[in-house]
Amino acid sequence: MAAFAAWLTAALFIPALALALGVTTQSRKPFEALYVIWWYIGPLHHLHTLDFIGTTPQSANTPLYLTATLALLTLTLAFRKLQLARA
Repeated sequence: MAAFAAWLTAALFIPALALALGVTTQSRKPFEALYVIWWYIGPLHHLHTLDFIGTTPQSANTPLYLTATLALLTLTLAFRKLQLARA
């Protein structure tokens, strides 16, 4: 069950990160670069703190990444409202 929770959290975290970076930078390039580097260092090499998928039981940081997902979505919403208010 913990592995499924970690996977589900990753399935929410990745698009939230993409959306937040896309809205704040108005480009897809920062997400593409950051995601490749993060994937290579975290899940691929099992670095526990950066493993957002939880590929090993020691690296299941589900609460941390779920909180980060909610923070990213909140930041994105606030930033987008600010952009629309200025337009």
